[in-house]
Amino acid sequence: MINLDTALAPFQDPAAHAGWSGEQAKKAADMAAAEAGYAVTWEPGDEEWVLLADDTAYQAMVSVRYPLALATPTAAVYLRGGEVPLTLIEITDFLAEDLEATPELLTMTVLPYGWADDFDPGAFCANDLFVESV
Repeated sequence: MINLDTALAPFQDPAAHAGWSGEQAKKAADMAAAEAGYAVTWEPGDEEWVLLADDTAYQAMVSVRYPLALATPTAAVYLRGGEVPLTLIEITDFLAEDLEATPELLTMTVLPYGWADDFDPGAFCANDLFVESV
């Protein structure tokens, strides 16, 4: 399991993400996508994450609320050390349910509006996090 608590904890403090915006998230995604040849998808106002995908699957997502990204090992190479600094969480796959976080920390950060009954904070995937945050 990949525990997200250490990565999410600093974002409880507004100073840790002051000045971060959807435009910065999009810039980080666009820069990585240009190098990797990924497509970038984001619906401003509707989605909390900018998605990066290759021809077959999603490879990364960058938060519009925090300087935070979840990325497969392949995509992490392009997001790591970029012009826009990010807290990078390397995931095995977008659909692998190998993420966990304390419910309180999820509520205080990436899922402030809660989640559906079928979401398990003890075992979820990046795709689940994306869906629950919409």
